[in-house]
Amino acid sequence: MTDEVEDVLFAEPHIRVAAKGRVKGENLYVAYGQTAAGRYLVVFFVRKHRTAALPISARDVTRSERRYYEKQRKVR
Repeated sequence: MTDEVEDVLFAEPHIRVAAKGRVKGENLYVAYGQTAAGRYLVVFFVRKHRTAALPISARDVTRSERRYYEKQRKVR
């Protein structure tokens, strides 16, 4: 699944803050996106510095998350 997580994070996912971190500047983010193979994933990660991300967890999106992601893509 590591390659799929990278697919999502490098393919212009929809990202939002999920929770404030205990360490300044290390909030928990959630990214919604699609892999190169077409699988839809939600990836939870901590942004480290400006260019690095530390993935915490990833899973398939739910139906409601898929609708949310599609709606956000149309807004762009």
